[in-house]
Amino acid sequence: MLRTNPLLYTITQLREQEQLFLSDQVYRFKPKELQEVIDYLSLEFQREAKNFPDQAPVFDAKAAEWAATVIFHTASLILFRDQSDSYLKQIKPYFSSIHPSAIVSADLTLRFLPQLYFFLKKIDSEDPALVIIENILQKWPYSAIHTDLEPVVGSYDLLKDHNCIRQLFIDRVVEKKALNWARDEEMKLKITKALEPYKEQIWSAL
Repeated sequence: MLRTNPLLYTITQLREQEQLFLSDQVYRFKPKELQEVIDYLSLEFQREAKNFPDQAPVFDAKAAEWAATVIFHTASLILFRDQSDSYLKQIKPYFSSIHPSAIVSADLTLRFLPQLYFFLKKIDSEDPALVIIENILQKWPYSAIHTDLEPVVGSYDLLKDHNCIRQLFIDRVVEKKALNWARDEEMKLKITKALEPYKEQIWSAL
């Protein structure tokens, strides 16, 4: 199944081995292939959700599928430069609403987008895909903590209002000491409170 489904094979290798295996063929995925990826990511979500703080959101198949295709086509764009225009056309915006379930479901693969972003920026700082990737990352701040991008107005709102998402966000910001994602005054207060009484030892620069 893995070898006959390039998207599933790429995503499983990325999540389980942190490696990318891609073909230089521009794919248009079949519904069956997409469903296999959703099934895999649903199981991965259930596994990760066992360690979530507070009540975990439910799995959002649409967000998970979209993020997986973004990762696949972005990685392909970077590796196969002679076909970059074709892959760029396959990186679609997310048209549904962004809510707690979408945030954690997309993050199953979208967490790898910052690494791809940095690599593409290094090899071609004027690649038109960078603007598209930046736009995605700014709208999905939980998956963008590894970057130096600035959050857009309103991107914190859902992170603040959902107990599970808020704590996951705080944990990742603290782990990466990501000051650019801790400048929002309300979020900064929540992070500071979460670190007490060891804030100075853990993150004195905050």
